[in-house]
Amino acid sequence: MKTIKFEEIKSDLLKKINVVVIQLKLQDSQGFTLIEGFFNPLLPKEISKNIVLGGSSVPMIAVMENSYGRLHFFALKKLLPELFGEED
Repeated sequence: MKTIKFEEIKSDLLKKINVVVIQLKLQDSQGFTLIEGFFNPLLPKEISKNIVLGGSSVPMIAVMENSYGRLHFFALKKLLPELFGEED
């Protein structure tokens, strides 16, 4: 996978997120804030007392509700499939 820099795709993310917030009927009287950066949680196949590095992950971005701080996570590949050589 090529390197994706948040600042280089931020404007595209904001446009897409504005559409998604409307489509999902997310509401917050104080609006939403795009969290500045990526989340990349790992998807381990097992859990033990050991720390596992590497493996499968889902690159995501998050939008925060301004009134209470609730986070909504979105898979980057679904929002901007063209970054991954795919079209929606």
